[in-house]
Amino acid sequence: MSDFYCDEVLSGKTPVERVFETENALAFHHTRPSYPSHVVVIPKRHVDSLTALAPDDGALLLEMMDLIKKAAARAVEQFGACRVITNLGAYQDSRHLHWHVISGAKQSPVPLAIARALPKIAAALNARGVRWALGASSMLALRGLRATPNDIDLIVDERDAALAADTLRAAGAQSPPGPSAGFGTRVFLEYDIDGVGVDLMAGFAVRTEAGDVAYPFPESPETVAFGGQAVPLCPLEDWYVLYLLMNRPQKARLIETHFSAHPARAAAWDRWLSGNLPEAVRAQIWSQI
Repeated sequence: MSDFYCDEVLSGKTPVERVFETENALAFHHTRPSYPSHVVVIPKRHVDSLTALAPDDGALLLEMMDLIKKAAARAVEQFGACRVITNLGAYQDSRHLHWHVISGAKQSPVPLAIARALPKIAAALNARGVRWALGASSMLALRGLRATPNDIDLIVDERDAALAADTLRAAGAQSPPGPSAGFGTRVFLEYDIDGVGVDLMAGFAVRTEAGDVAYPFPESPETVAFGGQAVPLCPLEDWYVLYLLMNRPQKARLIETHFSAHPARAAAWDRWLSGNLPEAVRAQIWSQI
């Protein structure tokens, strides 16, 4: 599990809107809010979680509580109520102590049907040890981009394709395969799970004038908690390239807008630039470096 708050927020890589700040603690507006009012309070030095606080961390805890109190008072003044939450164990999606001060009805980043189906699918795949990652619009939505997914796209390690297919068959009905023009994917299967279309892809590849461009399963995908389950996400940089290859400029521009505020990881482009790409796509990648 990564430490988003040390790696991105405190390092300055991800800009945030600061609300309150002291020498040792910071309160800021969540970068991907799930509520109309969503403030995060963190210590400025690394602490794994609430249960990792040491006996001599009392002063730090009081300093954080002072910011939590201020953020909570402001939320109550504006919205009439608020909740203060810190997560532990599987519910904690970043390995750094943080508190959420939230108010208002929870806003799901995806449509309700997907919000219900995705945790069920994640639980089943994770229970069987399938190496998988969420891609396309559902991944964008869970990353806080303004995408409205219509289905769930699962990228699966080819070594686990048969196991994943068996797992999804147990969760729903397999659908007849749709058209696959423009793709050279080795395994492409479609399912209906609780009324949601689910695409399983292993050995995903896009056909271009430069030849088939394969998408290797991402190593160590970032994982987020959603619906009480761990959901691995494909890297955003990968889907920027894939959308360019698939000639979907609107989705690519959406990611470019995100990169303007949250720069892409330079190392993420290396394996793409070392491969066989159309020159126009290669030029677009270089524009992000």
